[in-house]
Amino acid sequence: MGDVEDKTGTIKKYMFDTNFFDDTQIEEETEDLPPPPPTFSEEELEAAKKQAFNEGKQAGIQETQASLQQQTTNTVGSIARDMQALFNAEQERAKLYEMEAVRLTLHVFKKLFPYQDKAHGFEELQSFLLNTLNNKREQSTIEVHVASALAQDVLKALDLISQTNSNLSYEVLPSDQIQGFECRLNWKDGGAIYKPQDIAQEVEELLKQVLAQEGFTPHDDEDMPTEADTHIEADQNIAQDQTDEQKHDIVDNNHPSPTEEDASDCAQEQDEMKEEKSDE
Repeated sequence: MGDVEDKTGTIKKYMFDTNFFDDTQIEEETEDLPPPPPTFSEEELEAAKKQAFNEGKQAGIQETQASLQQQTTNTVGSIARDMQALFNAEQERAKLYEMEAVRLTLHVFKKLFPYQDKAHGFEELQSFLLNTLNNKREQSTIEVHVASALAQDVLKALDLISQTNSNLSYEVLPSDQIQGFECRLNWKDGGAIYKPQDIAQEVEELLKQVLAQEGFTPHDDEDMPTEADTHIEADQNIAQDQTDEQKHDIVDNNHPSPTEEDASDCAQEQDEMKEEKSDE
């Protein structure tokens, strides 16, 4: 440490109190230091925890509600699609059943018409003649052309009908050109034709048109058994079984049961014993 003379001439000791550092640099270095960590009281910390918990809870509730809402929307949409598919399937099934009923009706009609025509064809012919003759009373005479085999029967039927229906004018004419229960009527200004087969054909065509409109085709296989055929076959089997049972009963009646045979043998032995005692 040395002595230094100042401006006044006073000698002072050299204390190294002269600042040789840049104040600006010191300030910059001071400013680069990190700030001190914040300090919180226990009340502030507890309030912050409570706020964070409430915010997390609210966020969880909102997320759960959104998830449930999305699940509900998906479930309702799935149910709606399933219900629509079910309705569509039910409509298709109803249409299928309806068309199957029409198809079965067509097949049964084709099967039963010949029997119906054979059993009630003459009655239908009489009804046609009566209605036509009543509607054409103003005609002088109506020619009734029928099959030769039916001419006499038709004449008798019309004569019987005319007894209760006056002013019926007709003439029955047999024809070899007419078959079955067909009939042709002629009068002065026109005529009429009755053909059961043509009527049956029209019915068949109408039923086929109904099937064609819905994209179905009729069963053309004549060998396909109908419901009526099935019932007829079942009835025949039942009748055959009943006949076999009756035959079996007849056989059993002709051959007595073992109990009856034992009783008969016992009675016969008693009679023989009585005869032996009487001989003694």
